Amino acid sequence: LKMYKMHFPLTLTRKSTVAIGDSGATADQTFHLPGVSALSTAFLNTGDVELAQMIYFLNGNSVKNLNGSIFENSTELRTKVQNVIDTHGEYPFDESQQMAGFGFTILRDGTLTPTWDNQRDFWMYYGKTSGHGHKAALNIGMDAYGLNISPDLGYPEGADGAYKNIYWGQASVIHNIVMVNDQMQTGIAKNATPLHFDDRDWVQVMDARAPGISSAASEYRRALVSVKVNDDINYAVDFFQVNGGNEHVYSFHALSDTIFETENLNLVAQNGGTYAGSNVAYGSGSATNGYNFFTNVRRSTNPGGEFAVDFKITDFRNTLKQDLNLHLRMTMLNDFNLSEVAIANGQPPQRDNNPEQLEFVLARRSGSNLHSLFTTVFEPYRETRYIQSQEQVPIVRTGGATPNTADAAKAVKVKLKNGRVDYVVFSTNKNVKYRIDNTFDFMGTFGVYTLENGVPT
Repeated sequence: LKMYKMHFPLTLTRKSTVAIGDSGATADQTFHLPGVSALSTAFLNTGDVELAQMIYFLNGNSVKNLNGSIFENSTELRTKVQNVIDTHGEYPFDESQQMAGFGFTILRDGTLTPTWDNQRDFWMYYGKTSGHGHKAALNIGMDAYGLNISPDLGYPEGADGAYKNIYWGQASVIHNIVMVNDQMQTGIAKNATPLHFDDRDWVQVMDARAPGISSAASEYRRALVSVKVNDDINYAVDFFQVNGGNEHVYSFHALSDTIFETENLNLVAQNGGTYAGSNVAYGSGSATNGYNFFTNVRRSTNPGGEFAVDFKITDFRNTLKQDLNLHLRMTMLNDFNLSEVAIANGQPPQRDNNPEQLEFVLARRSGSNLHSLFTTVFEPYRETRYIQSQEQVPIVRTGGATPNTADAAKAVKVKLKNGRVDYVVFSTNKNVKYRIDNTFDFMGTFGVYTLENGVPT
């Protein structure tokens, strides 16, 4: 049963199963599931509820014309599947899930109706990254408005151990992670450690740590808070803590080959070469971090700690029935200065009708024995933004335990255009008491404090 159902919880918005490691393609819409015939045989032998629910879904949410294998009674199959649906309902595609044994958490919201699809999610992978896994622990992805708007790139161009397939097709930097000391992550043979998960109502949380990915990192932890704006969309605040190392590079890409706009960046086109350097040609040399495969590099040096990049989402596979003018905006709010922000083109594996190029953001901090808490607001939107502003606000210790050098805390104020104000707070030490923006006291790991018309709700 585990083997039959292993991919059920990995579904994204009823359209695909997530492409992790050597699997799938860039934002493809494919289910890596057993077929109806195999599931039917399993269901008739076990009576398992989830098998029946998935059979019903794969058959078009119906038992009409449902047939199992040639050795099975179709009438019996249809009757038993319909009985399960009548008793237990359809498969719970809309529920958030934490799969600690596999290393995957997904925060889901919305649903699918005959008239509208408002399914969306944020997910994180913290499972095995050796073998066919890519060295990308704590990688995140997201779906909204019917598209996988920040996809994994999928299976490499080949499985022949070629230089490009290993150091680009499976590289850490082509995922949404932080590079430490410009080195690919060390593969982990077992799961990293989930710390928190909460899927209640309009605020959801996932949090995991994987310090084993680098000998230089004493902490490598990612916490993401998903906040509902309305029935159609959520935004997220991503807190990525990395302690140790002298170079931290936060890498992020969307389903986009077009940058709509940027804020607080003075981008200057590099004269040829790759992200590895203007004198390093595409794919040349012996680098093992993938930098020599990024082209069309534009750099903004010493941009401070805050910037924004707005990706125009591209429906490369013509999945949507109409152009929805979709965007994904990332706004980084760091309390430290970045050395550089670069935007560059990265090419997904040229197979399976993958796009020719995607735009990548590479935010670098350089120093000595760095302790970084990269803080990013992700705002998927259609046509017009719903966030009016986002800013860092003062977070002052007023009591409780004394923080140590490894601790980090951050508070972000998000003002929506409808007048609602959300404070999103994260602290790695739950025993420290803080005053947030001189407005409220906080003691814990996560907090969301909301004001509507100036009244806390």
